[in-house]
Amino acid sequence: VGVNGPLQAGTRLALDWEGPALNDPQALHDAANYIHKVTGTWPVVYASQSNVSTAKQQVPNAPVWQAAWGPSPDRNLPFVQYSDGGSSGIDQDVFNGDKQALRKFAGYAN
Repeated sequence: VGVNGPLQAGTRLALDWEGPALNDPQALHDAANYIHKVTGTWPVVYASQSNVSTAKQQVPNAPVWQAAWGPSPDRNLPFVQYSDGGSSGIDQDVFNGDKQALRKFAGYAN
């Protein structure tokens, strides 16, 4: 990804784990571990609701951004995408925490 060292505050890398990549959970594990090794920060793993448990098994230290269109998203995860935006095309997401928690998550000092 062209990153060689710690990330600037406010920067988090994400791995979009869907489509054909789901056939190779080891690739998710390897990519996340490589990013952590290079940056010192775990990437956020974007996964559908049905794939969250596998993502957590492959990369237990990485935060998960869950795509969940149903009525019961996992509010224990940092991020949930609860709509694909429909005709507007703008995804709708929520961070499960307050502003201070989001700043900490993003790497800013408290």
